[in-house]
Amino acid sequence: MSDLAFGGGRDDFGSAANVRMFPVVRWKNETATFIVAGDEGLRDPTIPAPAALVFPFYGDRIVLADIVSRGWCIPSGHVEPGETLFEAVRREAEEEAGVTLGKTAFLGWFVLTHTSTGQVRHAPTYIAEVRTLGGPVVAAESRGAQLVNIEDVADLYFSWDILLAAVFDYAWQEKSVRFPMGESLAAFMQGAD
Repeated sequence: MSDLAFGGGRDDFGSAANVRMFPVVRWKNETATFIVAGDEGLRDPTIPAPAALVFPFYGDRIVLADIVSRGWCIPSGHVEPGETLFEAVRREAEEEAGVTLGKTAFLGWFVLTHTSTGQVRHAPTYIAEVRTLGGPVVAAESRGAQLVNIEDVADLYFSWDILLAAVFDYAWQEKSVRFPMGESLAAFMQGAD
């Protein structure tokens, strides 16, 4: 399940003082960990990033999608040709969970390393505020979506482990800092794009 090794990340300024460490776990034929970064530009663009993920928060709850091939999880998916990572997470949130995202912020990336070949790939990850709920989902990808209390995510998530628990905790903390509750309607509408 999990090694005792930890991955990490630095703050926006590369400071070792604010390093947050994440566990390294095994997911099928890969090891996985998470790197914190407040800026997409810190990620090495030579490492493939074929998919992106988003933690879509609606107030104090998160939206999970019931993905046909996985079960309950956050929206994620492949980046289409010519599409930015930001565009991909917005599209995947609409297709898989029927939500429109408002404010969106880069959180960091999962680092996936194939255990046999050593090939590394990244899965850039975002947090976002949900602007609208209840849109249609793409039936071939998703069976629907639901709003979930943070404390209930572990019971629903299709494959829960210590890495996902740590990243969910970090995403929740960052959501609380970057998207504080009680924002004015004018500020909310201005930051939605």
